[in-house]
Amino acid sequence: MNTDAPQRPSHASEGYPSGRRPGWVILLALGTLIIGLIAGYFAGRFSLDREWRKPTVRITKEDYEEAARDDADPTPAADSAVMRPMPLRRTRETVQGRIAGDPIAPLVGSIGRNDGEVELHLTVQNRGTCEVSKIEGVAYGFDARNRPTKMNRHGEHYVAFTAPLPGDREPLRLRPEEKLVISEKLRYVDDASLALAEVTRVTCADGSIWKKP
Repeated sequence: MNTDAPQRPSHASEGYPSGRRPGWVILLALGTLIIGLIAGYFAGRFSLDREWRKPTVRITKEDYEEAARDDADPTPAADSAVMRPMPLRRTRETVQGRIAGDPIAPLVGSIGRNDGEVELHLTVQNRGTCEVSKIEGVAYGFDARNRPTKMNRHGEHYVAFTAPLPGDREPLRLRPEEKLVISEKLRYVDDASLALAEVTRVTCADGSIWKKP
């Protein structure tokens, strides 16, 4: 056996002293990684922006049945239009455009907690011309970081509300320009603390009905 034969360097260290790669190889790898991350970010943002150009979706019969099962809290009826899950700022901008000219305008919304109970609180104002006897709508929940979050049993970021609530003894008589605080108990909220809302149906004391398209 010839022990004087030159030893061939291993593949891992071939061409580089002590097996170390030159600095430009590391920089190239890091640059490729950064470019990939940036490209992924913009691709994802582009996809979201394209989706948000149509900010509402219609609830199908199947959607409603899924959301309403297992003793869930009230959920919007089939064929209702609801907002897609979007950050608070984007949702607020869209909702403000959608409620312009509505007879009932939500002003402030929040999720309150007291002794283990959770309640939706909404302040609305009658901007119409009739005395209102019933209000129906949809509220959307957001956490402290302004992200959409669970509001109902099956993970929906929205819940339906109504005033007066079924079983309320006092009838609602909301005259033009008057404000009303709507409170509704919720059982399946996670970490929502903020709420945005839009009214979808208004019944006047004279029997006439306004419905959001």
